[in-house]
Amino acid sequence: MRRYFFNIVRGSAFIPDPEGDDLPGDEEAKEHAEIVAREMIEERHKFNARSIERWAFIVTDDAGRHVATVPFTTQSAWAKSDARLSKKVQSNLVARKRPRRI
Repeated sequence: MRRYFFNIVRGSAFIPDPEGDDLPGDEEAKEHAEIVAREMIEERHKFNARSIERWAFIVTDDAGRHVATVPFTTQSAWAKSDARLSKKVQSNLVARKRPRRI
């Protein structure tokens, strides 16, 4: 099992996942992000966020490797095929790299 982190980007804000979740692999991490995004959309009233549809998960592993970008909906700029991580988001990911757990 590897630890995966489900960081949120909303606009130019980067919200790191401080804990992460242990999952078997990259595909399971991506599926987990898709499920959680749907759940958050369904319960958006709890987040007091009008633009939650434009958010995305930036999924990384415990080595800081970018695994997937999972937009919350197709309205998200992250849903475009040419969406790229901004330098600000990339620097946040690099700053959060963790040593491998043994």
